Amino acid sequence: MRVMHRALQLEAEGGTYRSLGELEHAFVRLRPEWALHGRRVAVLLESALGRLRRLSLRQGRALLLAARLHDVGYLGLPGSPPKVRLDAERMGALRARLLRIRAYWMEQDPGQIEAHLQELGRLWVLVNRINLGGGVGESDRRELERYAERCVSVSGQAVAYLDFGELQALLSGSGVCYEEAAPPWRAHVSEGVRLLEAIEEVPSEACQYVAWHHERLDGSGFPAGIRELPLPAQLLVAADMFDSYTSGSLDPARQVEALRMLEHMVRAGRLESVVLEHLMAALQAPPAVF
Repeated sequence: MRVMHRALQLEAEGGTYRSLGELEHAFVRLRPEWALHGRRVAVLLESALGRLRRLSLRQGRALLLAARLHDVGYLGLPGSPPKVRLDAERMGALRARLLRIRAYWMEQDPGQIEAHLQELGRLWVLVNRINLGGGVGESDRRELERYAERCVSVSGQAVAYLDFGELQALLSGSGVCYEEAAPPWRAHVSEGVRLLEAIEEVPSEACQYVAWHHERLDGSGFPAGIRELPLPAQLLVAADMFDSYTSGSLDPARQVEALRMLEHMVRAGRLESVVLEHLMAALQAPPAVF
């Protein structure tokens, strides 16, 4: 009980924790949803680590510690980020696809470009309204389904206005996740690093992995926007995103949709393809020993 009281006092004061055990105890008691997410990410990573032959025992343990506590920075922030049906990654993928469709119509049907732009604009406004908590009426459902049936052929590739996974997430809310990329929630990264660095027993590698868990190879991540990430850090990024989309669900449809989003990240140059290969193998493998 005294540990719990101290944790509450430290959260209010923005202080530090004396030991790793005290920090983990506070995380589980005060942010149980985030702590559970971290544990699932660690289990998934443990299965993947068996494929990384050049990773030392110390590095493996540091990565698993970082996986458990990568969101511990929320202990120092009031509240939690808003929940959305499509997070920044998925909204970014949708926006990029709609821009491709706009470019297609500008080339193929310039005489009717205004009508095409209005149609794309209606879709974007509708998705944003629903994504930020707006209700889904019967007319909204019909309109979303109509968009999901539309596609154009760009360079021999079918480009959908709205793909099935996006439609499912918008209609059912099955893909609801936290929007951590929105300010001020980005501060949870630096706050997490601060809490971990204050504890002597936490290895520096774990702090570094926590600092990197929202970075991307194309520089689009945060907080530093770096363009170089070691493979273990990319695995943490991928496992974090996979569990954010699935919330531990064993539903194959949700897992497939999460993997599709990671495939998009690979195509966009945000992750190396080998990371996705390791993650897919980990979903079928028993945990390694670290």
